[in-house]
Amino acid sequence: MSLFRILKGALGIPHYSSIEECKREANAGKAQAQFILGGFYERGQFGLPKDYTESGKWYRKAAEQDHHAAQLYLGVYLAQGQGVEQDVVEGLQWILLAKRGGALDRQAANATQVQLEALMTNQQIAQARAMALVFTAERGE
Repeated sequence: MSLFRILKGALGIPHYSSIEECKREANAGKAQAQFILGGFYERGQFGLPKDYTESGKWYRKAAEQDHHAAQLYLGVYLAQGQGVEQDVVEGLQWILLAKRGGALDRQAANATQVQLEALMTNQQIAQARAMALVFTAERGE
């Protein structure tokens, strides 16, 4: 067994025997598979074309299921207008939500938040924070 495969298992990253298996799980609504598929499209891996629109679609599906890394990636996509229509307010909302994840998600989200908020008005920041609160309230947090 390769070191990469051991590390993937230790990090809880599922191993897919094929891209078709990953797509099946993503289409079945599994957030981790959706996040992984979004990354495959972002990087153009495993025979998939590099497609930011498709990547953003899969990141959004995972983000809406409260997948913190996907929330961070979607937030960056929205802030930059990469693969999706640019929306800095919604982008900040997802970045704020990503801060509830593990240490790496929090660290990356904190740095991204600072950079994005420097480009926003106080009203936009307040709106993004309110949207993040609604998201968490709807999940009983």
